[in-house]
Amino acid sequence: MMMLSVGVDFSKPIAAMKPVHGVNNGPVTGHFQFDATEHFKEAGFPFSRLHDSEYPYGAGEFVDISCVFKNFTLPADDPKSYNFTFTDEYLKAILETPAKIIYRLGQTIEHAPIKLHVYPPEDYQKWAEIAEHIIRHYNEGWADGYHMNIAYWEIWNEPDLGPQCWAGDRRDYPHFYKQVATHLKKCFPNLKIGGPAITHAAAHEFIEHFFEVLTSGDRAPLDFFSWHGYEIDPKKSSANARVIDNYLKKYGYDKTQNIYDEWNYVKSWDNIAESYKVISSLMGAAHCAGTLIELQNSPCDIAAYYDAQTPFQHSYCGLFEAGQPVVHGKKIEVLKKKPFYAFKAFNQLYRLGTQAQASCKANELYTLAAADGCDGAVLISNFTQEAVEVVLSISGFERVKSAIFMLDDTHDLEQVATALKPRMIISMPKNAVCLVKCTGSV
Repeated sequence: MMMLSVGVDFSKPIAAMKPVHGVNNGPVTGHFQFDATEHFKEAGFPFSRLHDSEYPYGAGEFVDISCVFKNFTLPADDPKSYNFTFTDEYLKAILETPAKIIYRLGQTIEHAPIKLHVYPPEDYQKWAEIAEHIIRHYNEGWADGYHMNIAYWEIWNEPDLGPQCWAGDRRDYPHFYKQVATHLKKCFPNLKIGGPAITHAAAHEFIEHFFEVLTSGDRAPLDFFSWHGYEIDPKKSSANARVIDNYLKKYGYDKTQNIYDEWNYVKSWDNIAESYKVISSLMGAAHCAGTLIELQNSPCDIAAYYDAQTPFQHSYCGLFEAGQPVVHGKKIEVLKKKPFYAFKAFNQLYRLGTQAQASCKANELYTLAAADGCDGAVLISNFTQEAVEVVLSISGFERVKSAIFMLDDTHDLEQVATALKPRMIISMPKNAVCLVKCTGSV
């Protein structure tokens, strides 16, 4: 068995821990059948991005512009033009958890050959005014609304993908974004307005054109730049975050947040069923833990895993699955799957606040440490097909006591050992994730 060394120094701060363990969509899904509220609290998901909510077509009632504002010919400033009812309930459920909302203003992806709602708006300004009144409803109480203080508002989703998301000339999208973002920023200068939620950091032609349009004439506001990726190698996600960071610096948007708000494991889009098997597995959990660790060490500011909707349990939702079916409007139990515990483990470090020094020369392991002065934690992901022995050496604490928790085939982040010395040997099966929680004094 391979033996690998990991060194941690809790007395050496590196950076603030970042909220990269967000998810797409809320805890109560499937037309309110599935309630994962307590699981959302347990994992501490910091963000919930709303996209493909109640797929397909937002079930005609949820989140999408076409669901909230069903008739584009109606006046944008009339409360009677809007259908907020189901979206209100969906958002209220999210706010029962620690998650903050990233509201995607736009449309759910459409895979059917006949497109319904993904055509570019025929009137950009009116669309902007509709978005404005949606924001006013949720943040300013307009139309019997709320004061939810939703900070992040994203304009559209994956316009570079093609007709599934933007059934028009993709080169028109930056002009649409510029007009809408400029209007919204004038209305709400303290909110974060951004996009374009592109498919991949390698969409270079689209990205270049996007920034060229934004910087020509009056510069368009861009509080955050959002992008997506479905990488099998966690290191590719952090590399892509650096690509986006370079674009932001190149075009003078160096204060713009770097948001990776769709990610998961996809080996091949042509054989997606094989990836679905991984997404829900222990290997998927190790991939999630490795990706979260890589994102913490990258320029990414916020990230959101795709997806937390229980109805996606056989595809992109590796976190949850449904229990036994019930009838007459009763809630169906939501069960946790292995990848859920990777997020829960990362949250233990996130709550400590400050990343601490951790080193491992082996490429086989992903390692991260965090501390708050008296307590510390170490997260290790063995995203390989080989068992390893980890020699963990801890410094920076006196009289350290450690509890070792394991996520593997037989444990769901359960405590498996206690260590009373700063050096310990931990046996990790393939694709295992280990959390070490330490107490001591500096």
